Amino acid sequence: MIVTTIVLVGSFNYHNVFALDSTSTTVTAGSSTVNSWTQIVFTAIIKDISNSTLVPTGSVTWTDNNSGGTFNPSSCTLPSGGCTTSYTPGTDSPSSVTITASYGGDVNRTASNGTLQLTVNHFHSTSTTVMPNSATVNSGTSISYTATVDDTSSLKTTPTGNVTWTDNNSGGTFNPSSCTLPSGGCTTSYTPGTDSL
Repeated sequence: MIVTTIVLVGSFNYHNVFALDSTSTTVTAGSSTVNSWTQIVFTAIIKDISNSTLVPTGSVTWTDNNSGGTFNPSSCTLPSGGCTTSYTPGTDSPSSVTITASYGGDVNRTASNGTLQLTVNHFHSTSTTVMPNSATVNSGTSISYTATVDDTSSLKTTPTGNVTWTDNNSGGTFNPSSCTLPSGGCTTSYTPGTDSL
């Protein structure tokens, strides 16, 4: 009887597996509110949760969830565990914007994200029209003027607030001298002074 013996020869590869350190990303700012045409500075702080004595490396990318604002710079390389950007909201940004700093991790650390909720105050552009635009009035008599305030922005709303009347110190009087806008306009009665030019 012939017995055949087959010997399987293989190789075993050993891989040294290292667990990546966990990280945290925190976004800070001097304020949580900004006007639509101004800038605000954000700082991302990246920490190694597993070993606080180590400083993470890598890069951070800034986003605003497609809210129309701009970052300068839009990303940055970590020199010392954090990075700073300047953010300007878009003219049509929503009133509440989520700012996100995304840390991509490095060879020793996992990625992480940090967010901050930003409130954007929108100040719409306006135009004010006074009617009648040109008028003649006798001294001692009165004339009525109406101011109409229009919202000229792309997101139109009815203006509110106050209108104050002046005649460049010509000596006349307004009644009333100011008014609160109930529906985009207000009216006053004007009497020129006796010495008005």
